[in-house]
Amino acid sequence: MDIKFYYEETSMPLQTIADKLGIGLNKVWKYTKRNYSKEFRKARKVKNYSASKLGNKNPMFGNNGNKHHNYVGIVSDSKGYWMQLKPKWYTGRIHSKHVFVHHIVVCENLGITEVPKGWNVHHCDSNPENNSFDNLVLMLMSDHQRLHNSLKGATTISKESTLKWVETYGTPFKRDDIVCSIQECIAVKTGTV
Repeated sequence: MDIKFYYEETSMPLQTIADKLGIGLNKVWKYTKRNYSKEFRKARKVKNYSASKLGNKNPMFGNNGNKHHNYVGIVSDSKGYWMQLKPKWYTGRIHSKHVFVHHIVVCENLGITEVPKGWNVHHCDSNPENNSFDNLVLMLMSDHQRLHNSLKGATTISKESTLKWVETYGTPFKRDDIVCSIQECIAVKTGTV
């Protein structure tokens, strides 16, 4: 084996070729400079550099989500609602990386994978930062609007009162309305069903 073979057939750096052949780096460098064009040497260098950053050799490999150096965690949208990176199980907001925290809280507690189309999450105390399940009610968008219209000028009402209002004047959420639960969705995605 000679310099030509190692330089053309492998992606070894010049120092490794020199060590493998038991010769000095300067000799290998002079040989490549004498026998290969500047364009060929540059193309080889670019190719080897790219290959050195692929897969688990990439310094950012595995640094996604909360491991990424730019990760900021939960962020606020412009209206005061909190958003976070969309969990893998969440099937809503298809073209978005983020999802509202109150949607995640409701979905986790009801065992669903997204807020169904036409439904909305209501904050009972009107505080968009209070994402406790005890403060959230899932209701139809039309019911949500009617609730807010009927509450104009009033103070906030409890979750129990909100649920009674929905039962009396709106459409209560039923599990029959959902497509699949979180467990069923995960099972379908992993092929265990």
